[in-house]
Amino acid sequence: MWAFLSIMLLCMAINFGIWYAVSRWYLKDDFVIIIGDNMKRFMKTMLIAIVISILLCSVKLYKMASCQTKGWITNASTQYSWVMDQCQAKNSTGVYVDIERTRGTPGEDNHDTAQ
Repeated sequence: MWAFLSIMLLCMAINFGIWYAVSRWYLKDDFVIIIGDNMKRFMKTMLIAIVISILLCSVKLYKMASCQTKGWITNASTQYSWVMDQCQAKNSTGVYVDIERTRGTPGEDNHDTAQ
């Protein structure tokens, strides 16, 4: 989730930087005046930046939601690892393991992993 928020903030910062660069070097006017006069355009470009960030992370967000659903169905504590790109379930020892490689219900005591 932190990766999605950082990508969204990055897209918004890039948009803000583009507006700043255009106002300073191309229009040679004050940045606050340019934003004040073009508030609708500025908000539209911010909305476009947010949509781009959502599209960049849509697959990861879908996988995270499906991982939460798997955890809800199996009544297990799950988390989605954006770095390893896998859904993980907590086993009886408290270690998160890949839910696709586990056998049995994640809450059972005799829980082993497929090798």
